[in-house]
Amino acid sequence: MPALIELTARNFRSLRHVAIPLRSLSVLVGPNNAGKSNVLDLIRFLSDSVRFDLSNALDMRGGYDRVRFRGRVGDSRPASVSIGVKANVTTHASLNAPDEYNLTFRQMPRKDRSNVLLRQEQFRFKRHGGRGRRITIKGARA
Repeated sequence: MPALIELTARNFRSLRHVAIPLRSLSVLVGPNNAGKSNVLDLIRFLSDSVRFDLSNALDMRGGYDRVRFRGRVGDSRPASVSIGVKANVTTHASLNAPDEYNLTFRQMPRKDRSNVLLRQEQFRFKRHGGRGRRITIKGARA
């Protein structure tokens, strides 16, 4: 059973809204500028945000404005960046009830012209084997 099941991204670099199913062997194929490198950077970004924290992972990539989907000239700015992972990590996770992690963040301007980074994290997992409810942990400091 593969550990990683699916990656999702909204407004991450060139990835406006994608869901990427993963198997034991996944291959990225496509023309130049299709977003293959951004998919790989999405995985690195998640790793960096766990190891060094979100603000440091953003700084390593040139800041929030370099990570956020910019769209075409004249498009309105997306409100936030969202990244999701479905995986089998905890003891009772399965393909039918995978562990799910979601990270959403955005930058908000302050009156003094500085910016504040807002984040929301959510983790869902199954508490015990068999039929049973799933536990959701969420917050700005999960």
